[in-house]
Amino acid sequence: VFLTMMIPLRDMQDRGVHGPMGIWRFSIVHLKTFTLESLRALGWVLLFLPLLIIPGLIKYVQLLFVPYVVLCDPKYQAGQVDALEESQRLTKGLVGILLFITLLSLPIALWIAQFTEPIRVTQSPLLWFLSFLVSSVAYFYFNLLLYELYRVRITRLEKGDPHGTDLQS
Repeated sequence: VFLTMMIPLRDMQDRGVHGPMGIWRFSIVHLKTFTLESLRALGWVLLFLPLLIIPGLIKYVQLLFVPYVVLCDPKYQAGQVDALEESQRLTKGLVGILLFITLLSLPIALWIAQFTEPIRVTQSPLLWFLSFLVSSVAYFYFNLLLYELYRVRITRLEKGDPHGTDLQS
């Protein structure tokens, strides 16, 4: 949660959107809605997962932008849009790209977990810390990539691209 919230905060500070708000203040302001909307998204994914793996994955991908909508979208913060519906709107046309990124990151996460799972803190604290650090860095970069896609998508839509799917230029 902390890593997911840190990326948009740093970017918004760089662009001067939020001013000098620290991560703790930002977390306190957004943690409740962030948690509630993430749980709602998880509920929808779990609802679709038993149908088949593919519909569950597609629903998961459609809801990948929920954290960024909650943290960054002024319309959501004003109560004008629903985070889940907005995430689905923003991922429309990008499901293939996002599914590819998700499926690419899954083997990486499983490969890291293969080495980190058997390590207990009591057995080897240093090795456990290093494995935790590696998995945190992988998770951070996955979220960084998702956030950049979210930002590009928002920028394209604001510039008038009716679909906002041209992520190349």
